[in-house]
Amino acid sequence: MTGKSGKLFDAKALLFISLALVLFFILVILILFTGGKTLSHNPSSFQDGDTMHRELAAKLTSVGLQGEAIKAYEDYFNTATLDKRTRSNIAYTVGKLHMEAGTYEKALSWLYRVDMIDPATPLKSEVNAKVVHCLETLGRFHAAEYALEARSALTEKKEQETTGSKVAAEIGNRKITLQEVNDAIGELPPWIQEQFKGKEKRVEFMRKYVADELFYRKAQKLEYDKDAALRKKTAQFMKQQMVNKILEEEIQEKISVEEDDLTNYFKANRDRYKEPAQARIRLIKAGMDEIAHNILKEIDKGKDFAALAQELSLDEATAREGGKWEGWITEGKDDLGIGNVGEVSKAIFSTAPGHIAPLVKAGNYYYIFKVDEKKPERIRDYGEVQEWVKNDYLNNKMQIAYQNLLKQILTSSEVKLYPQVITDEAPSSQ
Repeated sequence: MTGKSGKLFDAKALLFISLALVLFFILVILILFTGGKTLSHNPSSFQDGDTMHRELAAKLTSVGLQGEAIKAYEDYFNTATLDKRTRSNIAYTVGKLHMEAGTYEKALSWLYRVDMIDPATPLKSEVNAKVVHCLETLGRFHAAEYALEARSALTEKKEQETTGSKVAAEIGNRKITLQEVNDAIGELPPWIQEQFKGKEKRVEFMRKYVADELFYRKAQKLEYDKDAALRKKTAQFMKQQMVNKILEEEIQEKISVEEDDLTNYFKANRDRYKEPAQARIRLIKAGMDEIAHNILKEIDKGKDFAALAQELSLDEATAREGGKWEGWITEGKDDLGIGNVGEVSKAIFSTAPGHIAPLVKAGNYYYIFKVDEKKPERIRDYGEVQEWVKNDYLNNKMQIAYQNLLKQILTSSEVKLYPQVITDEAPSSQ
């Protein structure tokens, strides 16, 4: 019995060892086949799926398929394992896409999630701007106004408001002071400031100032400050203002004006300061050549020009005054506003006072002029045109200085000009 049981035991041990070796070799083969990876589920496979969702959403957005992109981003948002900053950013992206698609209610739902998911999001100001935009577009104006005032970046509390200055107007929490209105008037060109002298005119300006503020707020709500074309214009305007400032410092402030310079400039350019010939006239306006000639015949018979003008002239403003034109007519200028300046001036200024000028057609009408008074052309005295001369002299000096500065800056910088691109001329062979 002992011999038989020992042999049976050895056979079982040998079978066990053989099976163990077979399993070992199978395991080795599997490990080699899988490249050392475990057979359990690999988390990176889920990450690859998340990346695919995100990339798909981005590609759909880039080709303008907002609806499909929204679905892809929502799947990514709902299925991916994300940190709160990334989830917040995805919510913002979905909100923007809904705005582009015109689904503003859904856009608000996603935009409100951004701050809820990540209260420290750096997109806070952008989110608030878009919330205001959505509310304004949906017609919820009071909510939009409240949201706008809550935005610190857009709250217009001007630092220059003077403490204790009287409040001239209020827009929500925004106080517009009298000092602010006066400062705004003071920034206008002098000739425009003259239009707002007096209390009534200043009240009129204040109304416009407040209206402009309201229009500006509406533009902010609709995010016009992010409009590409408007930003480009703003940048161009700012660029020009900075150029003007440097030119002012480089040119205008360095030009001195002496009295002798002005008098010499006046003497060298006397013709520029001529006062043209002027005339006072009466007129009769007729609709047909035949009617005009019949009126001339009546005048030749001795009929009173003023009476004929009152009776027959088509120009109502002068007809009531017997054809009299208020003010002086200047040679070479269309003071009458009827056109054909050359022929009109020739007829009037070739006629002596008290006489009737040759018939003139201007536009679709015929005009008969009577010259009452004339002033000949003359050279004005220096005292009459001193400021005019000074402005001309300064402009001339600044133009010369500007050309010199232009040449200097172009030659001192690494600049290459290719004028043939504009003139369509072939490049020089040199």
